[in-house]
This record gives sequence, structure tokens and C-alpha cells, in this order.
Amino acid sequence: MEVTLWPVYDNNKVVGAEGILRDVTEKKIMLEELRKSEAKYRLIVENSRDIIVTVDTKGKRTYVSPAVEKILGYKAEDLIGKSVFEFVHPDDVEDVKNTFFTCLKERKPGVARHRYLRKDGKWIWMESIGSPVVINNVVQGAVIVVRDITERIEMDRKIRESEEKFRKIFENSPSSVAIVDENAVFVDANPTFVKDVGYNPVGKEVHNVFPADVAEKRVECIKQAILNNSIITLEDRIGNRYFLSHFVPIELHNKKHCVVIIRDLTDLIRLNRLLNAVNSINKLILHTLDKNELLRRVCIELATLEDYLSVWIGLAKRKYIHEIASIGIKIGKIEIDDDSQPCKVVRSALNLKKHLIVRRDQNCADCPLAKHYKYEFCIAFPMIYEDVEGVILLYSDVLPTQREIEILQTLANDIAFAIEAINLNEVKRRAYEQIEKNIEQFAYLADRIRNPLAVISGYLEVAEVKDVKENLANQIERIVKILDELDEEWIKTERLRRRIF
Repeated sequence: MEVTLWPVYDNNKVVGAEGILRDVTEKKIMLEELRKSEAKYRLIVENSRDIIVTVDTKGKRTYVSPAVEKILGYKAEDLIGKSVFEFVHPDDVEDVKNTFFTCLKERKPGVARHRYLRKDGKWIWMESIGSPVVINNVVQGAVIVVRDITERIEMDRKIRESEEKFRKIFENSPSSVAIVDENAVFVDANPTFVKDVGYNPVGKEVHNVFPADVAEKRVECIKQAILNNSIITLEDRIGNRYFLSHFVPIELHNKKHCVVIIRDLTDLIRLNRLLNAVNSINKLILHTLDKNELLRRVCIELATLEDYLSVWIGLAKRKYIHEIASIGIKIGKIEIDDDSQPCKVVRSALNLKKHLIVRRDQNCADCPLAKHYKYEFCIAFPMIYEDVEGVILLYSDVLPTQREIEILQTLANDIAFAIEAINLNEVKRRAYEQIEKNIEQFAYLADRIRNPLAVISGYLEVAEVKDVKENLANQIERIVKILDELDEEWIKTERLRRRIF
């Protein structure tokens, strides 16, 4: 209870007292609650990791929480009474002032991000959230909560850089890259993807972009990738093109999506098949001694590749290029100097000594062969080495890559070299046969001469006439000399045979 007393006077004498007895239980409770509340909020303010500042209407600090020393290095008492704008970065101070005074004027909270100078001279990023203090409908100042957002700013910067990097990779990737949602609807696609499908697929379902059988497999991979939160890989084929696809689950705007990365492996697969064929042909070059047989087997190897519809190989001799081997096409012999007859591409490749690639509809329109054979590209590779001249002709629906062209031209050169080697072996074989005949002839002649010579020598021993004897002796000496020369030539020929073979 609360008792209030005052004296009662009678003729200036205190004759008693009057008083009021008031129940203050509720007031005591309220004061105690207020004290506890003030203590609690003071505890919160003084232990908050954020800086809490109160300022007047001009921006001068009237209170600064202890957290300021840990975050900025200043003591709280050193900042009280000073302007809240004092250590704000010059480039940010105007924006901070505008936010502060707008907050007071409109009596609404305001937020400002700015750089602030620490006591150690380092600039850090701060976020200040100000709320106006209004008492009896009069703005008295503001309470400002200031927190260090340097790490958040740095993280935002890294996220932006990462997003920019991803966007650059996305936009410039040589692979087709797209993003689809969990319903297999395209939400984004890079330029390569747009180019490959021929239009921008955004907003369309996967089933509407790819052939039905391919779309079904890819949609299933998208669902599995999102459901299991794992990367799915798929190899598939559209027509004569081969693809390797990766399906990567991601989250965008709190929703599940899938990044689809499609790489065209067609060129790599074709190149691998070609290299395998070239490897087989190189083995043939090492073990085949007949040039016609070699070219026939080369023709077969090249024809086994899916990329070449027809293969033709010819060798030049005198005025013609003679067909040696062919699969899928028959040309016969080609007159080198007659441009009115097919095939102009073969003649040009041989005369220019370089490979040629022509389109059927542009360069072969007048060629009789174009009417009988279906192809998109006519490709000719000259085979030239020393005295060997020839051409490999390929019909294809696919334009070869630069790497394929280099490999095929190298192969043509190697085949020409092999044919030259085979020709040299043939020359060596014929030379060997001729040398063998010469050796036999030398031996035969020597025997034919030695036998009569022995008879003459015997006759000379019994001859009595001096002149006859001298004449015979001279003749015998000449014959012996001839025999010595024959023996010497025989020895030289034998040495030559051994050296060559």
C-alpha cells in the first residue's frame, strides 16, 4: 500500500492528520516490469552484434552501443555527440543523408548500404536501418541499427561473377546447352542449341523439339536426374548424327530444373572409323606386293565406312587415268586432256595436284555420273609420288572435316609411295632376271671359247713352222685376254646382283 499524510491545524496548532491510503500493488508490478524490460532491452542492445545508435534530428549521436568498438574499432563515448555521417565514404554520403532525412520526414523506416571507415583505416560495407522516434506526434530523432555486411557484399560479388562466368560459358559453349523445368519445358537455350535445332525452343516441350523416340529417352533422363538429384548420361542418335548428352539437376528460383548438355560426337566417331581404316590400309601397304591388289583392298576398306557412298581409284598411264578398283560407281578410263568426258573433278585434282571437294548440285550438274549416282559431295585426292600418278574419288553425303581431309590426303600420298616401291621392286626383279641371264651367257661364252682354245694350244705345241707358231700364240693370247675380260665382267655382275638383292 502507499500512504500519503498531511497535518490538520486548529488555531495554528496541529490537532491531527489526514491521509490517503492507496493500493499501489499494480503500479509496483508495472514499475518492476518496466525495470525488468529496460534491463532486458539494455542487455540486448549492449550485447547485440549489430551497432545500435540513437541520433537527434540533425544526425548527431546520442547513444552508441558497445558493439561499435568490436566492429569499427572506435569507443562508444568517442562517437557520442558527433555526426553519424562523419566516417561515411565520400561517394556514399549523399545517398545516406537523403535516406536519413527522408526517413524523418516521411516517418518511415529507411535502409542505406554504404562504406564506412574503420579506425584502422580500412573501408568496410555497412547496412544502416533507421526508424524514426516520434513522441507526442513530434519526431525526436531516430534509432539506427548498423551491421557489417562486408562478407555478404563479397559473397554477392562472387555470386554475380559466378553467374556471369556461367552465362559466358553458357552463351559461348560449342556444345548445345539448355535448361528445362521439371515438366521438360525449355526455359533457356544457348546460341549453339538454337542453331542446331533451327529455332529458339524456349516455352516448348522436349517432345516438340526432338524426334519422338529421342525425345522419350531424353525426357526420362530429365525426370531421373531431377528425382534422384544425380547426373545422367545418354548416348543416342538422330539420323546419321551421334550425340552424347548430360542431364544435370539444378535449382532455380526455388524450383527444380535440369541443365541439358548435348555434344555432337559425329565428327569424332567418323574420325575414329577413318583412323581404324587407315591403320588397316597401312598394314596392307606393308604386306601387299601387287599394286592392283593393294588398290582393290584399299577400295574395300574405304567403302566399309558409312560416310562414303562410292569409292573409285585410278592410275594414270600415258593419256588416260585407268580405273583399277571401284565400289558403287563405274567410270572406266578417263582421258586426261578431254574435259568433255567425266570426270572433271578427277582430272582437275590430278592436274592441280591438290584435293578437290565439289557439290553435286553446283559443279556436277552437267556430269552424266550425277544422273546415275546419288551423293552430295564429290571428293578427289591425287596420288602422286615420283613417276606414280593417280586419284582416289569418293562420293559422300557428308562434308568431311579439315582433319579428315588431311588424313585422306596423307593416305593418298602413302599409297602413291607404296605403288612406287612396288614398281621399284618389279624393276629390281626384272633386273635380277636379266643379270641371271647375263651370268649364264658369260659362262656359256667362256666355255665355248675355252674348249677350242685348248685344242689350239695342243696343236701349237707340236707345230713346226715358226711363223705359224708365233701367229697362233698371238691369237691364243688375245683369246685369253678376252676370257679374262669375260671373267671380270662375270665377277662384277655377280657383285651387282648381291648388292641389289
